Amino acid sequence: MRFILIVIILSLAACTPKGVDSTIAGSELPGLGSKHSTQMTAQECLKAGGLVVGDVGDGRVHRAGYLCDNGEVPLGTIVPTQGQPTATEGAVCCGG
Repeated sequence: MRFILIVIILSLAACTPKGVDSTIAGSELPGLGSKHSTQMTAQECLKAGGLVVGDVGDGRVHRAGYLCDNGEVPLGTIVPTQGQPTATEGAVCCGG
């Protein structure tokens, strides 16, 4: 009887949710967060007086709380254009 009770308890414990992994929340994906909702090309960024800032490989420019060097939220997420160089890790447009 104890064995069956232990098995039931262990099975229920294995089925409970462990929490949400916040590192892959939709608001942190490039172009999907409220702070990076505007998508623009590198040329559009430069025409708007902005500076293209590439990601160093850790995804920090695509996180919802990322601020540019000037302390402001990025103007938008850089999208690639055909025939132009593309940042491997992605990039954002920061205001000047």
